[in-house]
Amino acid sequence: MKRIALVFISLVSLVAASGSVSAQSAFQQYAPKLSGFQLDLQTRTEDPSQAPHQFFSQNLLEESGFKVFSDWNVRSGGRTVMVSQVFETASSMGAYALFNEAEHSSAGADWSPLNLPLGNDFSSKEAVFWRGNFLFHILPAPSGTLREADFADFVKAVASTVDVENLLPVSVSHLPAEDRVKGSVHFYLGADSLSKDAAFPKPLLQEIGLSDRIEIATARYQPGDDPLFVIGYPTPSLADQYLIRMQDRLKSYFSKEGIYMKRSGVLIGIFIGPETQARTVLGALQYKPTIKWLKKKEPPANDHGVMTFIGAVTSAILGTGTLILMAIGGGLVAGFIRYGLFKAFPRLLHRNDMIRLKLH
Repeated sequence: MKRIALVFISLVSLVAASGSVSAQSAFQQYAPKLSGFQLDLQTRTEDPSQAPHQFFSQNLLEESGFKVFSDWNVRSGGRTVMVSQVFETASSMGAYALFNEAEHSSAGADWSPLNLPLGNDFSSKEAVFWRGNFLFHILPAPSGTLREADFADFVKAVASTVDVENLLPVSVSHLPAEDRVKGSVHFYLGADSLSKDAAFPKPLLQEIGLSDRIEIATARYQPGDDPLFVIGYPTPSLADQYLIRMQDRLKSYFSKEGIYMKRSGVLIGIFIGPETQARTVLGALQYKPTIKWLKKKEPPANDHGVMTFIGAVTSAILGTGTLILMAIGGGLVAGFIRYGLFKAFPRLLHRNDMIRLKLH
């Protein structure tokens, strides 16, 4: 049974690890498959200090789980139509953090989102969009402008080829929508980026648990343009633990504005402003866990999608069960054959009996 358990654990680990690698694979595996486009790799680096920092500081790249930067010439119809800079991160949260930073870094530019299947911002000079754990910064071809039609076609090609879902961070998806100031959503994954937000109470930076893989989203609400911070934790118990720590820390903190807090599931909301507005905004903060099926129940025969961890465990269990049944069946068959042989040829059963000389 110990050997069977070890085999089972090995199977689960191997298949799950294979699925994880596929889910976070480099953009290079998708580049040749983009319909209507040919991509030529120009540069590639795993060093964040060597990646362009037009929007992103090195600290932000590291907080976002930066893995790889690559630079591509994108050709269509025999001509280069754009240049694509691809930032690959460890998770979709990291890619969204970079997308959010690019949106706010371009404040004042003539960017506007297009009606496309992926989150994006476009202008004739540059554009950005994200897909799964990839952030795309698009530039026009040399001595040219970025055409909206080319950009839209490229986004659609990426959306249909890169089989990694765009998953909004839980803290962002739970920001109350009513009375929220348009364009005020910010998303943070680390202390460096969060510390630059002047509205966040500085004493809490050491108490919110930045080392526990948390995420922070913020937005402002009318009528007073007051900020709400929503912190997402891995578990409700961890959120409860840090809520107590923050409450204790705020006892000795003076603020001209009121600071109100609420925990809902894995989320902690911190509102800074008048009590009446705090009751409304925090009252709308309700953690609602959802389940989204990322794969069809019966994928087509040519589907090369990523196997989920649950699928890996199920396959391992079925495989182990099959091996056990085969072993039991083989043992029974061998036992019947041995019994039949000894019954048909009794001498075989005694061929190794001790020889007694009876010398006494």
